[in-house]
Amino acid sequence: MIKIMTDMASDITREQAESLEIEVMPFGIIVDDKQIVADINLNPRDFYEIIDNCQEAPKTNQLSPADIEARYRKLGKENTIIHITISAAWRITPPT
Repeated sequence: MIKIMTDMASDITREQAESLEIEVMPFGIIVDDKQIVADINLNPRDFYEIIDNCQEAPKTNQLSPADIEARYRKLGKENTIIHITISAAWRITPPT
């Protein structure tokens, strides 16, 4: 079976992920020196409220390599994984 894996940058809702059986990996958001886990329980409204109320620009970080490996091993035991992410060089380019 083929399984799709992505992370929270994909903006997939919990309902969409569950109905399509997509594995959504969380990532960390550091807000004012406090770590928040962005997973399918963090909706966009809550995220933007956090950003509106923080003192410094939030930063993100990914899961530890051990956590990523554990997820791949579990999902990959009986599946072929297609992992869709955004590029580290991703940015919005203003129109010219």
